Amino acid sequence: MKSLLASAGVCALLVISVNTAQAEAVKADNTKQNIGALEENAVVADKQGNGREQIKILGNIRRVIMKQKNLSMDAKNVKILVSDSNFVVLRGPVNSLEEKERLEELVKTCKGVKGIKTSLSVAVKPH
Repeated sequence: MKSLLASAGVCALLVISVNTAQAEAVKADNTKQNIGALEENAVVADKQGNGREQIKILGNIRRVIMKQKNLSMDAKNVKILVSDSNFVVLRGPVNSLEEKERLEELVKTCKGVKGIKTSLSVAVKPH
């Protein structure tokens, strides 16, 4: 009988903790960050070029960025999109204006890049 009551108590605690966790869960909403993706001719992941040249350009850009020891992980994780016309779009947060400018410079030096559009934002970090 004691084990039955103990099991019921444990189950009740689990239900309470699951319900509390669900009530505290906050839905992720990055709609404001994705405004640029809603533009009529925006290059988004499902519309980017999938040709050999675009894939090669994308890989080259990512390699060049990842080799930079002075860039934050945020800067290294920006979204890179390459259109069919080899136009590059950068999206995401970076830690400083210097990082934003450095990423733009790096992309411009990559072979095959015809142009660049930057939708990078400088993230305000709490101190």
